[in-house]
Amino acid sequence: MEKLKWASFRNNFLRDITKLSKYTNLEELSVEKNEITNIDCLANLHSLTKLDASANRISQVENGSFKSLMFLCLEKNLIKSLRPFAKISSLLELCKYLYNLDVGDNLITHSFTTFPLKELPKLIILDLTLNAVCKVPNFRLFTIFHLNRLKILNGTGITVKDQAQAKEMYMGKLTIELLGEKIGHFNFKNITELDLRNCKIREIDCLAGGEFRSLRKLNFDNNLLVNIDCFTTLCGLRHLSLNNNKIERLLSVDQVANGKPDDVAKPYLKSLLPNLEELYLGYNSIARISDLGLHRMPQLKILYLQGNKIGRVDGLEQMTNLIELVLDKNQIKQIDPLSFLSLINLRELHIKENRLKTLANFDCLPNLQILFLTNNRIHEMSEIEVSNINVENEIAKKQLYRIGLVIRFPHIMGIDGKEVTNEERQRAHTFYLEQCLIREDPVSKIVANSQNNNIMGSAINPKNTVKITSVVLDGLEMKLSANSGFGVGRP
Repeated sequence: MEKLKWASFRNNFLRDITKLSKYTNLEELSVEKNEITNIDCLANLHSLTKLDASANRISQVENGSFKSLMFLCLEKNLIKSLRPFAKISSLLELCKYLYNLDVGDNLITHSFTTFPLKELPKLIILDLTLNAVCKVPNFRLFTIFHLNRLKILNGTGITVKDQAQAKEMYMGKLTIELLGEKIGHFNFKNITELDLRNCKIREIDCLAGGEFRSLRKLNFDNNLLVNIDCFTTLCGLRHLSLNNNKIERLLSVDQVANGKPDDVAKPYLKSLLPNLEELYLGYNSIARISDLGLHRMPQLKILYLQGNKIGRVDGLEQMTNLIELVLDKNQIKQIDPLSFLSLINLRELHIKENRLKTLANFDCLPNLQILFLTNNRIHEMSEIEVSNINVENEIAKKQLYRIGLVIRFPHIMGIDGKEVTNEERQRAHTFYLEQCLIREDPVSKIVANSQNNNIMGSAINPKNTVKITSVVLDGLEMKLSANSGFGVGRP
């Protein structure tokens, strides 16, 4: 009996099979049609290649090391989920030869229960016939896509056409099953933050329900999304990051207040993400800001649009709460008179690496404190008084750029780490007057005299000056302080 290799105990009303564990040479064992509730005791039969335990009362397999098992039949049992298989080291690590798994006619209801089977490298035959999960829409294509090594599913061969259809339907699609697998559970009600960067996601169909009402922060950077249709029901969302996607506009179809498609006769669009405060859309395919419909996000404070194809600054009407705007690395040539008119609370503006030739129409930003203009085509600087200035343009290459800056920014306190002295302010004023005389421009003389009063007043009463905390010219950056020395640093 010790050398027993094959045994069958069918139809014997067996409940306890622990004594079979001592026959370590068994290769094939049939215990079908009994009253067995547990087969964990067979785990030490390392020579076992075929096990038929169908038509019993087994609800799960919790432990084992079915090291040589190739065929496992658990048909007609009480198994509700295949998820416990994920905890069985035998199936995931040792059971490397298993190619046929039959769990038909059990109590399996959810598609995600098949995910643990992805770790079985040799599994090519899977039978889930007569389980409730087979009635789930697109179950077959879902299983074929996620278990891509399968050759036969529920007794039917998998064709090339089946594989192509499965790939077309589920490639890059974030489903509720896949999301649950990634985060390790299916309790979404208390999730406040979700980070799914670099997942090649192109479509999302699992965030529309009320289960995600607590979600506040989403990061889908470096994916393949083309719109945010899937996020529109997330009314509590405050932070949305979609850098490096394929977005041209936020919604595929604009919606009016009653939820119907928009047309010219119905311009009243419904609110979109009403509590959103931060939106990051860098490095997408956006050509027009107006296509984003940002006026439907009344609480938006931070907007990043760097690295797109924007040629004109529009679509920022009603954005009165915006405090930070990033437009670096676009194709902007000029700022129109109405571009920034509504941005009354804007404090920080990044517009580096564009095609700007003038700073006209920047003067409608009353609260602007930080301005970044690196790598534009600016030849002349307009009068804009800001707390931080970042300039790396042709103007910085001129010999008189210090004088020019003092003229344009009469309250500036330091340039390139060197303090602006009263003598330097006077020289700047004198130079400006000389230029006015050359042009014979009497109006400019009046402006110059007024400006001189400001300059000299600043020198006499430094308490009234605006503190310049950072100035960058020609790539040299210095931290400045009104009441202390200068030091090198980053803004």
